[in-house]
Amino acid sequence: MPEDSPILSPPSEPEPILSPPVESNSPLPEESTPIIAETKDISADKLSAIQKAGMNLAIGVGSIITLVIVMVLIQTFVLMSQSQPDSVKLLQNNVIDVMKQNAALLTSADVNERERAQAAIDLAQAKVKDAIDNYSALHDSAWNRTTTLFDLIVVKALLPIFTSILGYIFGSRAIGSNNS
Repeated sequence: MPEDSPILSPPSEPEPILSPPVESNSPLPEESTPIIAETKDISADKLSAIQKAGMNLAIGVGSIITLVIVMVLIQTFVLMSQSQPDSVKLLQNNVIDVMKQNAALLTSADVNERERAQAAIDLAQAKVKDAIDNYSALHDSAWNRTTTLFDLIVVKALLPIFTSILGYIFGSRAIGSNNS
């Protein structure tokens, strides 16, 4: 491999950031000289003790936020992935059995027998519908609980603390760099 290979070359200095070209109707001079922005090396060594403590606190709060989000997602997945309860499955099987038992009666010449058979089938279907509606209500309740937990814990409690800490760290860093 040649020595001037990009893999083996030493790291280069960061390139300066150039400003966009200046339009001709601006109050700046007509010449289009690029304005070079300052590049600053940001490292933990240049932070004050309070800023380092704030950075550690921000990392801790960020970790707690991540942990809460993972726990809420796991809880949601567990609650949402539960299959239909056995009672719904039994009721569905019951409807099939009632339909099989009353199939002959539905084609019967006797009107009373047909009405009783149809009433039995309708009752079984209504029970299944009620059970499915209850299951759907429980499913919606689990989803509402998840969104409420996320809103209360992460959005209203931890996220404002996290942004306040980061605002202090970067605000005090900006003030400190302007004074020096």
